[in-house]
Amino acid sequence: MAKMVGLSRNLKLQWLNKTVELVIGGFNKDQIKEQLNEYLAFEITSPTNLRKTREILMNVWVYDNDESDKLKEQALKLIQDHPDYSLEIHWCMLMSAYQVFTDVCTIIGKISEFQDEISLAQIKQKVFDDWGERTTLLHSVDKLIATLREFNVLGSNKRGKYNIKN
Repeated sequence: MAKMVGLSRNLKLQWLNKTVELVIGGFNKDQIKEQLNEYLAFEITSPTNLRKTREILMNVWVYDNDESDKLKEQALKLIQDHPDYSLEIHWCMLMSAYQVFTDVCTIIGKISEFQDEISLAQIKQKVFDDWGERTTLLHSVDKLIATLREFNVLGSNKRGKYNIKN
């Protein structure tokens, strides 16, 4: 059976922070869903995109998941005690919730060991080699790159060419 991609929307750090704020605030799943719908609606007008984005955020921080459940309690404590490291904590939770995020970051890291500029075509080819060529994956890689740019860890001087920011 093919691995599930699941991460098909770009994310913003403030959206992840809002999700954590609601979890820490003690809201239940339905309340978090409702509050995220309101919060995200200011930036996402498409009901489908809003729903997909919300579900990704909830999968990382709200829904039960064998991998992320092992980290969630400690991650929530760390984010409260060290808010300046929220990106790094969200990063760990994304890796535990979405294998595709882990794999794309690993691919980018490996390529960057040998060259400063990384092409989108290189990333996609390696992801396809590992996951199989699927339309969902094609779309997902684009959204993951947009997320990494939003997180300010990837930069770009030319379309389709990226470098790791220090």
